Amino acid sequence: MELASVCLRFRFEARVDVADAQLALENPEESQVMFDGRPVAMNLTGHFTDKAIATVALPDMVAGTHTIEIQLSFTKKTSIEWVYLLGDFGVTIEGLHGVVTAPVRTLSFGDWTLQGLPFYGGNVTYHCTAPVAGDAVQLPHFKGTAVKVCSQGQVGVIYRAPYQAEVPVKAGAAVDITVFGHRANCFGPIHLAEPGLVWLGPDSYRTKGTFFSPEFQLRPLGITSAPIVYA
Repeated sequence: MELASVCLRFRFEARVDVADAQLALENPEESQVMFDGRPVAMNLTGHFTDKAIATVALPDMVAGTHTIEIQLSFTKKTSIEWVYLLGDFGVTIEGLHGVVTAPVRTLSFGDWTLQGLPFYGGNVTYHCTAPVAGDAVQLPHFKGTAVKVCSQGQVGVIYRAPYQAEVPVKAGAAVDITVFGHRANCFGPIHLAEPGLVWLGPDSYRTKGTFFSPEFQLRPLGITSAPIVYA
């Protein structure tokens, strides 16, 4: 019996040159990948967060419009999974599309999904300089799973109220604050228009009607207001 096949085509804009990008996808042995009309060697370079999601190297790309095509076998049991473009670059959301931009090297206090990291699901360390001395750091507003504060060789972890780490702080000295992220914006149902639901399952990814939004429904992440140093 001849197997059916399906071709997925992704067109995106890059406003900067990008080297060493990778494509992450499941079932690479059943897939054929084309980048800008040229075949991509399916030599696995590793995996992305899960061993089932393999990575392959992509050619270096210059600023401009690019196309990735993935052809794979398709049966009644096939589930078409997400694919990921990985690399050292930022992303800006413009309407329904993400645009590849320069890598993010600095952040302001606020939602990092609005500062070039909309789909980033890892951790971010803010390298700060303390304006005053004290013996505790409070983060009254942050979005993430937990926070680690490193100051003067001591470490404090914040995960519940009063969201405060008892660590010594020296005026003018470094304070490193790591926000531990989550996977909602890279693996979650980002087109589900009802974010208040307390249960998510397979149907959360197959929404329609008022439960579907063509625009990305992202969850805020990051230190959303300035930390407070207490003496």
